[in-house]
Amino acid sequence: MKKLVASILLIASYAVSAIGQSYNPTTMWPYINKEFAHGTVIFSDNTKKEGVFNIHLLNCELHSLDKNNIISVTNKDIVRVDIADKGYIFIDNELCEIIAATPKAIAVKRTKGDFDKLLTGTGAYGSSLNTSGKTDLSSIEIGGMHNTDHNDMRSQRDNSRYLPVKVTKYIIYNGKTVEVTKKNVLSLIPEEKQAEWKIYVKENKIKYGKEESLPKIIDYLTAL
Repeated sequence: MKKLVASILLIASYAVSAIGQSYNPTTMWPYINKEFAHGTVIFSDNTKKEGVFNIHLLNCELHSLDKNNIISVTNKDIVRVDIADKGYIFIDNELCEIIAATPKAIAVKRTKGDFDKLLTGTGAYGSSLNTSGKTDLSSIEIGGMHNTDHNDMRSQRDNSRYLPVKVTKYIIYNGKTVEVTKKNVLSLIPEEKQAEWKIYVKENKIKYGKEESLPKIIDYLTAL
């Protein structure tokens, strides 16, 4: 945890990320960012690897670009990944974006493709996936998995099925990692401080489902 926090604090100046995305991921471009971007991978021995990266939304894994070929990157010994102006850490082998970080607490969010919704819902721009309303993932071409040709994927990016995403937020504090819910956050706070916390929540208009509330929660936990 100490090594993780020390590494994260190096990017604390941009830990609060922009909210929302400027594009919609699709089945042929199931990535968190619209383009691959320059980034840095930091390992546990403090070595670094520069490259061009993106995060695949199937398993929140790191992909790199080698000329025109997209390659999956093993997460062995990786402490942090920086891509453009955002930082990511692994939680349960899935990359999560750092929203706020202090020496005592970290807030992150995991953005992942909602493939269950994709298979039982509609396709791009509301078009039906099939007549039965349900299909199998193996029958859908997923960019970066079945097809790793970067140029080909980009050319089909806007003409493939819309990929819904689901966002889950987590807090790491005192060695615990919990999903951000009212109950879970309260469990991190000592009983004698819980009345004070409830006043803080009201005064700061904290909404557990809102990303902009995460830095306020982290500030309170850090001050304990």
